Amino acid sequence: MTRIRILAALGCAAVLLAGCAAKKMEQEPAPAMEAAPAAASFDQNLLASPGAKPILLSSETMPDGGTLEQGTVVTGADGWAVHGETDGVAWRYGSSDAGQLRVAGEANTEWQYIQVAQSWGVQCRAEPGADGAAGRTPCVILRLAPVEPGTMATGGLALDEHVTCVRAANTTEPATISVDGAAPVSLPQPGLCLSGADSDALQNAMMGGQSVTIQAAFYPSGAAKSMTLPTHGLKQALAMRAWIVEQHKAGKLNAVD
Repeated sequence: MTRIRILAALGCAAVLLAGCAAKKMEQEPAPAMEAAPAAASFDQNLLASPGAKPILLSSETMPDGGTLEQGTVVTGADGWAVHGETDGVAWRYGSSDAGQLRVAGEANTEWQYIQVAQSWGVQCRAEPGADGAAGRTPCVILRLAPVEPGTMATGGLALDEHVTCVRAANTTEPATISVDGAAPVSLPQPGLCLSGADSDALQNAMMGGQSVTIQAAFYPSGAAKSMTLPTHGLKQALAMRAWIVEQHKAGKLNAVD
């Protein structure tokens, strides 16, 4: 019988609030943006608890239309990958994807060429329920990229159902999100996260738009910077998040310590 290999999804909701930056450099001031409306405070209960367990992705349980490849150019001779397309958008997960289901974040990307900085990375966890009942399944959909060419600092977005966060090195400084040049939306400090209706409205705008511009303190010190990311593939990434949760609830994808 073919050996079934599974890949543990990495830590998820805690990274919603984590910043990721490396080099500390002097930066030119970012262009001024319109004043952003204040947003409601973030609901911390939407994040995963310390007891949440990673949900495993499997080469046996695959999304509709998925294909299992053994020993690909992406994974090497001993690796494996499951891949497919949803509404013309390529996706992939497997032994080279660090526990994430990656959805292409740029148009005309084949599954073999999905790169970390040009994709939405989907990870999910399972919360312990009360009295043995099933608990919540918080996830994170990460879109991270270099803030500027030639630097090691990264920034971007971390999303879940009813949750939208900015990933930046300095979360105590203001941050805004603007879709297709529309009026920017301000994110509460210090977490730089929106929840509930505010998050839902912003994600709907992103799915209907072409690009999202984030202004935040992507470096530990210095002026805020802006970065723009395409929204291609976000709808499909949210659909993959729903598929992982559905398969877990059906007992087809398991959570482990």
